[in-house]
Amino acid sequence: LALRVIRPIVLSYNLPPLVEDSWSMMLSLTAIFVLFGWMGVSRLVRGLALSLCNQPFVEAARALGASTPRIIFHHVLPNAVVPVLIAGMFMIGDFVIFEAVLSYFGMGFRDLLTPTVVSWGNLLAFNQDQAWFMTNLNPFEQIRGYLVLLPSLFLFITILSVYFIGTALRDGLDPRKR
Repeated sequence: LALRVIRPIVLSYNLPPLVEDSWSMMLSLTAIFVLFGWMGVSRLVRGLALSLCNQPFVEAARALGASTPRIIFHHVLPNAVVPVLIAGMFMIGDFVIFEAVLSYFGMGFRDLLTPTVVSWGNLLAFNQDQAWFMTNLNPFEQIRGYLVLLPSLFLFITILSVYFIGTALRDGLDPRKR
């Protein structure tokens, strides 16, 4: 339904064919990732809410006469936001990996015209045959191995950076460490 609504809006801007195809592919990939990714987060939120409602500080607030909205907004939500934010950061890393895998197998962003769509999966797929003909690791003599090594390395560094940002957010926003 969202693609039926958004696609005519994107197509009405008279974009070049590559951008038009990229937008529809990006919306499709986002819809697929959200469609299959929300279940884990919903289980996390439900379990977290159930466990937080049985905590002593919620029972103490209830015993002191706090209203349900006050308990939710002042006690449950501040303790529930951090794990959901961390799960979201880890999902971003997973989505980057999934997009690279889909692009590697030719089901992600397509490379149809001369101005190529740069994706780590596309770079790995189009340059993997160069690594087999490599005879020397010196980048000043042959660059073939680095055409595969560098996209893999940058993909690894990006995923590791997203996970480190998630861990730093967890450490900085955890209300139990204040």
